[in-house]
Amino acid sequence: MTSNHDLLFIDGSIHLLVQWACVDAGESLEDELERFCRVVRDSPVAWSTMPLGVVSALLDVLADEIDSAGSPPRPAEFDVRLARAAGDWPPAEFLRYLAEYLRDKDYESSPRFEELPMSRPEARIRFSQAFQILHRFVRISSSDPYPDVEDAAGAAASTEHPIACGTVMASAAAELQQILLMFRSRKELDTLLGDFGWPPLSRQDLQSLLAAIHTHFDEQH
Repeated sequence: MTSNHDLLFIDGSIHLLVQWACVDAGESLEDELERFCRVVRDSPVAWSTMPLGVVSALLDVLADEIDSAGSPPRPAEFDVRLARAAGDWPPAEFLRYLAEYLRDKDYESSPRFEELPMSRPEARIRFSQAFQILHRFVRISSSDPYPDVEDAAGAAASTEHPIACGTVMASAAAELQQILLMFRSRKELDTLLGDFGWPPLSRQDLQSLLAAIHTHFDEQH
């Protein structure tokens, strides 16, 4: 059984922040921190329940815990990831740097996407429900016998019925609309959805799925 203490390190904001801080050579740690801040700031739910000031406070507490003798052990994979992210820094000092950075950014505006493009990990968080439904759409579209786009979209739109239409599917519809607004060109859409298989998803596919969700809501709810 996972302890309450270990949950701090295997899920949630601290886990995500340290994971994103594991940048490769030539990448910018500050860019990843800016993306983390942007994700939190752009989500009303995250901003209300786990604002940047709270995350920075948790980082400070964790740094003090690491520095103290007899602190409870942490999951080994977290310590490995933290050591990789910290590099030459002592882990506790690195966590305090992250905490200070987040506090400084707490009331600053986020960089626009033209200034700092959305990364794949950021997109997976922002569009998590849309991606889930798109994966189902792709799987249904490639099944045998192969349905047409409208039939596949209709089937995908009903996969959460009746339990989670007002939560998962409604959020997916909102995220699909965001994708259509934010990624206008074929190249931008291919960059975002390049992992979904071949042939690549088109704007028409996304529009068909969004329309099918609306139709499902109208007819079934």
